[in-house]
Amino acid sequence: MEAALAKYKAAAKSAALQKSSELSQSDKAKLAMVHARYAGMLWHLRRDKKTAQRQYKLALKTDPSSVEAHFFYGRFLWEALSNSRLAEEELRATFQHADAKWASIVHVQLGLLLEAREDKSKDAEGEYRAAVVAFEGNQEAHYQLGRFLAPGEEAERVLKRASTLGPTDPRPHWYLMKVMDHKGSLEGAVREARLYVRLGGDEGDERRLGSRELSIRFQKLAEALETRSNFDDAESCFSEAINADPSNSRAHCELGNLLYDVRNDDRGAERSYVAAIAADETALEPHVRLARIHARRGGEGLGKAVEHLELCCQRRANRVPTPKSTSSL
Repeated sequence: MEAALAKYKAAAKSAALQKSSELSQSDKAKLAMVHARYAGMLWHLRRDKKTAQRQYKLALKTDPSSVEAHFFYGRFLWEALSNSRLAEEELRATFQHADAKWASIVHVQLGLLLEAREDKSKDAEGEYRAAVVAFEGNQEAHYQLGRFLAPGEEAERVLKRASTLGPTDPRPHWYLMKVMDHKGSLEGAVREARLYVRLGGDEGDERRLGSRELSIRFQKLAEALETRSNFDDAESCFSEAINADPSNSRAHCELGNLLYDVRNDDRGAERSYVAAIAADETALEPHVRLARIHARRGGEGLGKAVEHLELCCQRRANRVPTPKSTSSL
C-alpha cells in the first residue's frame, strides 16, 4: 500500500505542474482522478485530513465536472470532517454530470448520510427509492431501501430483489429473517437465518450484525419452534445459536432441556448443562438440571446432585442483598 501511495504522490505532483488551459477534457478528467485517488489514500492510509482535502480541491479545480471527485470529496467531508451538510451539498453537485449508474450510487450515499441525521432521517427513504429508480440494477440501492423498510410488508419484495442481484451478499437475508419473523413465518425466518450464516454473514465483519445478536435470534426461533412441537428444527436452531456464539449460556441450557425432556438423552443434556455453566458461572438453572440428572442415576450421583444444589443455594444467597442490621433499643 505504501508503494501505491508513493506512486500516486508522484503522479499528483506531476499533475499539479500541468497547465489546465493546455489540456483536453479527457486529460483533465484523468488528472482529476489522480488527485482524488491520492487524496483517498492519504485519508485511508495516513489519516492526513489536511493534505487529503487539498488534493480533493485540486481534483475539482482541475475538472469541476468530475463526478468521482465530487462523490469521494463528499464522502470525505462526512467521514473525516463530520460535516454532513457540506457533504450533502458536494454529493448533490454530482447530479449535474452523473449518468444513471452514478446517480443511483449518489442517491444511496445521500440516503445513508440523511439517515444518520436526526433532522433528516425520514428523507432517507426518498433517496433510496430514487436510487432504485435511477438504476434498477443497483443491488446496494435495493438492499438499503429494504433494510430501511424492514420489517414492513414492502421490504420483503425489495430485499428479495437485492438478494437476486447480489446472490453472495448475506445482508439481505438478515433483514428478510426479521420480515419473516414479523409475519409469523418461523420456517421462513429459520431459512433466511441459515442463508445468512451460509453466506458468511457471521464471520466477524464489524459492518455487519454481530454474532451475539444472531445467536439470540436463533435461540428465540428455536424456543418458538418448541412451542409448536417442531423439535427437530428447534434442536437445529439451538445448535446454530451456539455455533454463532458459544458464550450463549441460555442456548446451551435450552438445548439441554430439549435433549433431556424430549429426546431422553441424559448424556447429551449433561454436556449442554456443563457448557452452559462454563459460558456463565452465575447461571443457576443448569445446576438444578444437573442435580436432577445425577439424582436420577442414584449411587454416587446423589452426592453430585447435592453438590449442585448447594452451589445453587450459595449463589442465590449471594444475589440477595444482606438486610441492614438495626441497633437494639
